[in-house]
Amino acid sequence: MTSPKAKDQGDNLIPLGRIIRAHGVHGATVVQVYNPENPLGLISSPRVWLLAPEEPPRLVNLTGKAASFGLIVKIKHVTNREAAQALKGRELAVARDDLEPLAEDEFYQSDLLNLDAFLETGQRLGRVVNFLATGASLVLVIEDEAGWENLVPFTEELVPEVDLAAGRLTVLNAPGLIQPKSP
Repeated sequence: MTSPKAKDQGDNLIPLGRIIRAHGVHGATVVQVYNPENPLGLISSPRVWLLAPEEPPRLVNLTGKAASFGLIVKIKHVTNREAAQALKGRELAVARDDLEPLAEDEFYQSDLLNLDAFLETGQRLGRVVNFLATGASLVLVIEDEAGWENLVPFTEELVPEVDLAAGRLTVLNAPGLIQPKSP
């Protein structure tokens, strides 16, 4: 059942983690958190929504604990391994209003999606379409008009400017970072 307030959330929901697999036989799941600096932010939030493609966000009641590989989360009414495994790939999100305000130079990953990426020369590189979580840093997946992807580590040195209001970010073309595409 969808909460009536979920319809009002729209773009206000910030995904904080993704369910990557079932854990045990009683319906627990393993969640990869998007912000390893605050792994418990998701389970300490007063409201959490389960996001699924083609479905409205669903308010869920959950409990959890930190683990070396992310979080172990138990969602109320998910009582067996099969039900937990069926949630694989879904994201868990929190309303922006329930989160602490960010510093001026901080961003939620979801805020970076669909931003236009430009080289420092002004040449359009493409659009941010996804992320890769690595041990070192977040990596932006930037796709150009032809469907080619460039992987750019999201560091201050390589992405010196993010302008959310303008819907764009600037990428420094360090040697070997942006590969020319052959036809």
